[in-house]
Amino acid sequence: STVDSTSPSTPSGLAATAISSTQINLSWIPSTDNVVVAGYRVYRDGTYITSVSTTSYVDKGKLAPSTTFTYTISAFDAAGNNSSLSGPVSVTTPAAVTTTAVTDTQAPSVPTNLTTIAVSSSQINLSWTSSTDNAGVSGYKVYRDGTYITSVSSASYVDKGKLAPSTTFTYTVSAFDAAGNNSALSSPVSVTTPKNTRKK
Repeated sequence: STVDSTSPSTPSGLAATAISSTQINLSWIPSTDNVVVAGYRVYRDGTYITSVSTTSYVDKGKLAPSTTFTYTISAFDAAGNNSSLSGPVSVTTPAAVTTTAVTDTQAPSVPTNLTTIAVSSSQINLSWTSSTDNAGVSGYKVYRDGTYITSVSSASYVDKGKLAPSTTFTYTVSAFDAAGNNSALSSPVSVTTPKNTRKK
């Protein structure tokens, strides 16, 4: 029998593409052999890292951002003959992508058109025009005579707490968002509850 002592041709056209800071894709033109090429050996910075049977390889091992790596390839056949190393190709991984959290510091717009209606001596209905915000309005804070009384998610509120007949109450409203930013107070609006009506 004839012993195969012919090495495959040297791989050519090696290309390296840094897909990310932790991945480099390699590809090359197939080698030829008097019998058949069995595979290829991949070297990174002169160190053997793996063997493959195809003409491409995805390197995800021990890579780092902003680092230059040099690759070479050799071909081998079933008889163990190895080609010379391909011409070296160097590629630099990109810098690591850092995500910086954006802090929302923009307050919602001031609520407008606050309207109050004294429905009875113990109920006052409030409504206003909704505020706007760069990220979204979460709700509104309602104040009676300068004192915070409640928060609501809609642009209306029915006040039934601690009201009295023939009494004037002043209301203001502010808007807030999920980041805790508060708008300025709306223009104040005053309303007087009616007298108690008692049946004789």
